[in-house]
Amino acid sequence: MSKVQRDIYSKNYEWHYTTLSDEKSIKALLKYRNKYDLLYTLDKNTYSLYNSYVYLNNMSEEIMCLYIYLDTLIKDINLNNKQNTILKFYMMGYTEKDLSQYFKVTQPVIQRFIISVCKRILSKAYNNWLPEFIYWNKKRVLTEYKKCVKCEKYFQNIEKCFGKKNDNKDRLENRCKNCESLRKK
Repeated sequence: MSKVQRDIYSKNYEWHYTTLSDEKSIKALLKYRNKYDLLYTLDKNTYSLYNSYVYLNNMSEEIMCLYIYLDTLIKDINLNNKQNTILKFYMMGYTEKDLSQYFKVTQPVIQRFIISVCKRILSKAYNNWLPEFIYWNKKRVLTEYKKCVKCEKYFQNIEKCFGKKNDNKDRLENRCKNCESLRKK
């Protein structure tokens, strides 16, 4: 996750955290790409990073990595040429109204297309991360802490915080002593 600045030379933030697990965040990343990915609109054939007019030290590494992964996801969802063109114009800062006039379609058609692309990107990102999530979710990690199933707080895995219960593997209750006493009342 990354903080996204409105202006790279000041500390004004457009939004504080971005992620590819939310449709609205994906839409914002696409819509504001021309503001945050300063290399996106440059002609790749005529610039070099060493003598570019873009001051790369102020660019957020996290947001750049997010855009690189976003580009991979966009390639993976297999858009046709017209859809790619619409999306590129959208990422260059054209509004939905501008796109509807240029492509001679109604504005709701463009809006539905953008929402559809965001959903497809979200689905692709989810499917890419799902195997890794399942692995980490199922792998047992030994820690000195235990999570209460009721209040969902972590406590040290000692008898001061959890009562004894011989049926469980760790021989402790699943609820902390506070939640257990509330349940009994």
